[in-house]
Amino acid sequence: MTSVTQKIPRYTLGVTDQPDELKLPGQLVKAENVVPDLTLGLLKRPGFKYISDLTDTSTGKWFHINKNNAVTGDERYIGQITTDGYVHIWDLNTGKEMDITYGGDTVDPSEFRNAGVGGMVFRTVRSVPGPEDYFIHDNSDNLHVMSVNDYTFVTNRRTTVSMANSVTEKRPYEAFISLQALAYKQNYILDFDKPGENEEGQPPVVFTTASKVSVAPVGWSTSTYCVAAPGCARAGQWTTNLRSGDKTGLNVTITSSCVGTPDGCGVSETYSLSITLNSGGENWQAGDTIDVTLNSNPFRVTVTEVRTTTTTKADEGRANYVVSDTNTTIDAGNILEELANDIEGFGKGYTTEVIGTGLYVTNDYPFVVSTPDPVLLDVMSVNDTQEIGETEPNYITQVNNIARLPQACKHLFIAKVVNTGATEDDYYVQFYGNNGLDGEGVWEECAKPGIPHTINPFTMPHAIIRTATTRTDDDGDLITNFWVGALSWTPREAGDETTNPRPTFCPPPGANFGQPITATLFYRNRLVFLSNENVIMSRAGDFFSLFGKSALTVTEDDPIDVATSSTNPAMLYSGIGMNAGLILFGAANQYLLTNDNDILSPITARVTPLSSYDFNIKSKPFSLGSTIGFYSASGKFSRLYELVDINRDVSPTIVETSRTVSTLLPGELDSIEVSKENGIVAATSYGRSDIWMFRYFQLGQRRGQAAWFNWKMDGALVHHAFISDSYYLAIEKEGTTRLIRADVKELYDTTLFGDDNYRIHLDYYDSVAADDLTYANKHTTCTSPIPIFPDHDIVAFSGDGRYTPDVTVDGTTLSIKGDWTNDFVAFGYNFTADVEFPVIYRTQSNGEAVQSDTRSSLVVHRVVLNLGDIGSSDIILSRKGRSDYTYTFESAFQDGYKADNLAFVPDAAQVIPIYDRNINIELHLKSTNPSPMILHSMDWEGDYNSRYYQRV
Repeated sequence: MTSVTQKIPRYTLGVTDQPDELKLPGQLVKAENVVPDLTLGLLKRPGFKYISDLTDTSTGKWFHINKNNAVTGDERYIGQITTDGYVHIWDLNTGKEMDITYGGDTVDPSEFRNAGVGGMVFRTVRSVPGPEDYFIHDNSDNLHVMSVNDYTFVTNRRTTVSMANSVTEKRPYEAFISLQALAYKQNYILDFDKPGENEEGQPPVVFTTASKVSVAPVGWSTSTYCVAAPGCARAGQWTTNLRSGDKTGLNVTITSSCVGTPDGCGVSETYSLSITLNSGGENWQAGDTIDVTLNSNPFRVTVTEVRTTTTTKADEGRANYVVSDTNTTIDAGNILEELANDIEGFGKGYTTEVIGTGLYVTNDYPFVVSTPDPVLLDVMSVNDTQEIGETEPNYITQVNNIARLPQACKHLFIAKVVNTGATEDDYYVQFYGNNGLDGEGVWEECAKPGIPHTINPFTMPHAIIRTATTRTDDDGDLITNFWVGALSWTPREAGDETTNPRPTFCPPPGANFGQPITATLFYRNRLVFLSNENVIMSRAGDFFSLFGKSALTVTEDDPIDVATSSTNPAMLYSGIGMNAGLILFGAANQYLLTNDNDILSPITARVTPLSSYDFNIKSKPFSLGSTIGFYSASGKFSRLYELVDINRDVSPTIVETSRTVSTLLPGELDSIEVSKENGIVAATSYGRSDIWMFRYFQLGQRRGQAAWFNWKMDGALVHHAFISDSYYLAIEKEGTTRLIRADVKELYDTTLFGDDNYRIHLDYYDSVAADDLTYANKHTTCTSPIPIFPDHDIVAFSGDGRYTPDVTVDGTTLSIKGDWTNDFVAFGYNFTADVEFPVIYRTQSNGEAVQSDTRSSLVVHRVVLNLGDIGSSDIILSRKGRSDYTYTFESAFQDGYKADNLAFVPDAAQVIPIYDRNINIELHLKSTNPSPMILHSMDWEGDYNSRYYQRV
């Protein structure tokens, strides 16, 4: 046999459930309550300091808030939404409960402005504090919480979105008539009718209008010879209105063209006549003629064809003003006043108002205004079209060209501009008079009146917002006020259901209920909502606007609404943003929302399938630097996947990071927290007492550490959160939820001992200053700073390194034998760090691979554990057929360390004699003591025999 020795240089690779012969050097069978650190070694985990009791009710939705304030610095809070809708928030540093104000009405987000400590104002609150109805839930998974800046958005996944009932913007029944031209011998006619069906007993109204006309000279010839004074005197172009009795409104343009040619007696002139029909008028018949003299040139106009129109509208009346030959001047105001008198003279409730060169008409019921001569009068009147989403006809004034909008109009008058026969290019404009008065002003695009434009805020995600209101309690701690309630969402300000549709989670026009929102996210300066298979994004920089700015064009900052598609159910539950885009997670699919260029807009946004892996919809994805991680719970055990090399052009690589612990991770790990600063992913679920952690370290394209380990806690976990280097737990024990904190890295307020700054390893610990300790009758007493658990023993550890498990509890008073008043004393509960080593094999490196020799005989003589800072620890050796051997290791022996120093040494090597075959050995390193424990490496020695077989 050959004597051999090997060194396992580190134990920072965590646990794996692979067979021991496949484990890499440095991997373990068990790593409980430890932290693998590439720099320091395998450390006993830090203890958790007790902060305060929170509540007796641990059920509900728990969340945390981490924000930075310019005045107060970092602010950290933990919150709970009870199942009956109440909100509780505690300061993570002091454990004090904050004040809550419940909103009785919606609040405009613009009213919350940063100023100093928060500088926020809110509009209305409930007179009596009460729960927020939107927060009521029976399962905490029904609520999704996400924080952006000062807002913490809470989304109820069971609440369907609806539209607000308000349609107060609907305009009265109105019309506006603009005077277009002043002309002699003309009739200014306005016909008033009711839209829709004809009134009972009234015959239909028949109109005949000229559709074709001709022109001929009267008393002169179009060919003239030997003109003594040439000059084409009858040439020209004239537009005129023609009438004859009740035949009115015929408007034509006559053109007389002339060509002069020389002949023997002078010049010969030849005229060519043409006529253009501008308006067919009313009551004309084929064969009707009218003589008219234009610039001393007599013409005869003949109606050659007519068109007959029949309408079923009820005749309300006709307003008619005639400009006679005797008028020496034509006054626009006089024409409008006379038409107004006629209209009001109908006796049917019409009211009129002259505005500029126009006439505003309104009534309590809908009406239609028309004119046979649009050259003289331009009418903006309603139609009787009932459009989608309307429960009744919505009568809106219309124009077919934006050029017809008058410069002076009724303040707030609304008109629909109908560009073509298609509805997609129609839009609405509203008139704003100067200084809010009727008359001259401007037209601005607006939303269609009379239909819902506002999303019901009480069915949308609600907000929890830190306000500027604060107070100081009796202990001098700052108590902050939080406002809880619904926010106002910007209504649709342009277009209608076709040109500027609702977000897809809203109910379709005519329906009452839409889709629930499953998650609220934030990406590229937009608020993002996931609903069913759709991704809905707010306007860029305007989180509370979900409608486009204009119905005329699509701008880059308009809202985005895109859908995913897959052969599997594509309902979306979560997402996370990165440089390549927004990664979306469904129960069985992952998608990438990205854009075709540098600008994310409704035109460039697109969603492409990314992968098809099961995702635990109760959890959330997380960033691991250059990769994205997510948990799956499709089977008995949980899995951790990573998406690697994510870009919009090539499918990513999917790595199952948890493959080495495939039977160790319990199922339903759905509460995930990440500390990027320390490279730790912590996973647990509500009510568990264990936390499974994954520690990673990236070296360029290679992962330098990928270690799994777990922490065991005394109590049922309710919530956990990494904030910077602190790890907070809300943990329920004996009917009370308590807040505790561990510092992954030492902080300024981390409890340390001795000149060498050793950390304490107790749970639920807190310290009592020397001034608060009382020494009498050979005992040191104080009031307990920690909760007292009857089934656990409290231990004490002083700042100078003294330790005792003999602490007497009398009610809330703690007592220790002896005088401990020369330094502070920490009280807490011991926990056990447990490291189980795998079977020792002789290993050989083969490139990056390591092979264990399982076919040889190996008798291990001894192992040497190379330890760092360490206090009292146990090394337990189990061997088949023999009793367990426990060696309690004290790193510093009596008289082996300097006075007034802690009984720890920075380095130690402990030899464990074994003398047994490697496969018969089970070795543990345990520490149940407040002192530290650091494992660096192991050396083993033994006899190796290849059994004389030739290796092939």
